[in-house]
Amino acid sequence: EVYSKIFSLVHSKAARGDERLAGVAALDALISVPSSDEEKKAIRFGNNLSHGLKAPYADFEFLHAIAKALGKMSLRSANVDRVEFEIVRCLEWLRTDRSDRKLAAVLVLRELAKCAPTAFYSKTHNVNVQHHAATAAGSSGGGGGLATMAGLGGTNE
Repeated sequence: EVYSKIFSLVHSKAARGDERLAGVAALDALISVPSSDEEKKAIRFGNNLSHGLKAPYADFEFLHAIAKALGKMSLRSANVDRVEFEIVRCLEWLRTDRSDRKLAAVLVLRELAKCAPTAFYSKTHNVNVQHHAATAAGSSGGGGGLATMAGLGGTNE
C-alpha cells in the first residue's frame, strides 16, 4: 500500500533526513486529496505526523515540515479533535526540559495559530503562549532561542 510506504519514510531512521522529509512532503501533498473515509485518513495522517514530532532523530527542517503539514490538516473539518489535541500537547511540551520537544511545540503552535485561529484561541485564551515560548527560548540556552527561530519573536506577521 502507498500509505504504508509513505509512513515508513516519515519514520525512517536513515542517517540523512531526505527520506523523512520526502515522507512528510508526500503526506502534505495527499492531505487535500479527497478520500472515501476522510475521518480514517485524518486519523492515520495525524497519528503519523504527530509521532514524527517525538522522533529522537528530528531536526529543525523535519519538525518544521511536520508542523506545516499539521497546519494544513487543521484547515479540514475532519481534524478538529486533532488540532485541539496538538495544542494541548504542545502547551504541555513547552513546560518540559527537553529542547527538542519545545522546538516542536513552538513550531506546531505557530502553524495552528495561523491555520486554525478559532481552535487555537479556544484552547489558549487563558494561557500566555508568548510567556511559554519565551521560557522555552530562555531555557534553550541559545541567542534568539526557539521562539525567535519559530517566528514568535513578538511581532505580528
